Parts: sequence; structure tokens; C-alpha cells
Amino acid sequence: MPLIDIGLRLTDAVAMDLQAERVTVSGWAARAITLRRHGATEQEIAFLRHQRVELNAMTSRQFIEFIEAKFAEHGVEKVLPEAAVIEAHARRLIEQRLAHDALAEIREQLANEAADYVLPDDLGPVVRAHLDAYPSLAWDEALAEAIDQGMR
Repeated sequence: MPLIDIGLRLTDAVAMDLQAERVTVSGWAARAITLRRHGATEQEIAFLRHQRVELNAMTSRQFIEFIEAKFAEHGVEKVLPEAAVIEAHARRLIEQRLAHDALAEIREQLANEAADYVLPDDLGPVVRAHLDAYPSLAWDEALAEAIDQGMR
């Protein structure tokens, strides 16, 4: 499948009246060569010498419309996977729905059991100690691990 550049071009930025910002570029000669090699016009190269327009200059709606227009321009369509992938995913969706229905039947029982479960009095300090030992964890992950250890 060929690679198609749908990047924001100067003509796009001008048409959308996007705000440019000043920029200082080092190694300009090499950068200009690279820009030419990648298909930038002389006007774009001159513009990029001292300015840039970032994608976040667009509103969310503008960004979505920009991407959709570029896709339409190049005939991009939704991808439908092969039959085996569709079937496997269908079975997974059915499994999820069956699990949801089965869980709904016992949800109240599970909530009652969870409410009756005796939590340790020192749960906060246990979580703190776990976070001290594993500082990259979020507090709720540390709590989950503390509960898991208490249930074993």
C-alpha cells in the first residue's frame, strides 16, 4: 500500500486562517534540503525558515474535518478485516454480553459479599508502604495489590 502524505500544507493553513508562530531554526541549510526532498514547495520552505503552524492551531472540529477531507481526497475508506478476524471478534462480543448478563444476575450477591468482607484496620498505611516500595504505581493499583494479598 503506498504511503500518502496528508500533512498540513501551507495552503491548508492559509485556507483555514491558522495562526503561525515565530520559530528559530538551527541547521537551516540541511533542513531546507530535507524539506525539498520531502516535497515542500519553495513558498513553504521560505515560510518555515522563520514560522510554523502547529496542528493544535486548529480547533477539534477543524482538525477532524481536515483529516476527513484528506482521507476523502485520497479515497481512504473504512477497513474491514478478513472473515476470521470478524468471526473471532463477534464471538468475543457475544462472550462479553453473556458475561454481562450472568454478572447482572449475581451482582447484588457480590455487592453483599464485598460489603461483608473485613478490611484490615491498617489499610491506609499498607497502601502507603506499597507505594513507597513501588512508587510508579497509582494509589488505586497499590490498593488493589494490598487487597489481593489480603485475600490470599
